[in-house]
Amino acid sequence: MNKLLLPLLLSSSLLLANENSELTKKEIQEAQAQIKALTAKIKKLKATLPLDEGIKTHTEFGYLRTGGNTDTQDMNLEATLKKRWGRHQASLHVDGQYGTNDGVESKNRLFVELGYNYRFAKKTSFTYIAGYKNDKFSDYNYQFYTGPGLKYNALKSNKQTLDVASSILYSQDDKKGASNARQYTSYFLRGVYNLEILTNLKFNQDFTYRASLDDYSNYFINSKSALTSKLTDIFSAGLSYKVDYANKIKRPVKHTDNTLTLNLIADY
Repeated sequence: MNKLLLPLLLSSSLLLANENSELTKKEIQEAQAQIKALTAKIKKLKATLPLDEGIKTHTEFGYLRTGGNTDTQDMNLEATLKKRWGRHQASLHVDGQYGTNDGVESKNRLFVELGYNYRFAKKTSFTYIAGYKNDKFSDYNYQFYTGPGLKYNALKSNKQTLDVASSILYSQDDKKGASNARQYTSYFLRGVYNLEILTNLKFNQDFTYRASLDDYSNYFINSKSALTSKLTDIFSAGLSYKVDYANKIKRPVKHTDNTLTLNLIADY
């Protein structure tokens, strides 16, 4: 009798163990599927949550000195600060240039722009900008503009981005020799293109156009083309070419200022 029960008990144990094993595998597979689905939901939720970032800074510094037959000094400092919280972003951009030739001042320029963006759609943002420019050797004592607009993300991929923006501005130009500063409404267009050529080599193009609505011959163009090569996590080397064009000027002041600089860049 015992000899018959032993094989039966052994067979029953094996069947039960096999059944439990199949059940355990099924439970593991179900748990893995639930984890995968939960991970996907968390990832999707993170993408929709607003980000709150610290202040990010981008600083470019260039200096050139020559001696001998000519004694010249040229320096430029360009800095951008950005703060993002949720759908909002505020920015401050400062660009200053100063130079001397044989001890005589030959360049003295300052440009400051404040910006605000509110992203109300996936690719579209409301913007507000205010800019001030003072160039001692131009035809203007100062230029000022401010107003609202829209920005649209026209292209975004792993290698390149393109943002385009347009604004309606209140503008004020104080020309040298004029009794009053001219006040008028203008429109403003901007395009910013970024391209990653190599892992440590990037190209950037920033182009702006501002023109009076009642006098189309009164317009201004600014362009910056730059190549940047990463040196460390913080520092980069950059080569930039800037064009500053004003259409309505009095001779002998030239329409265009061109600046080519080699810069040390810090991002942190």
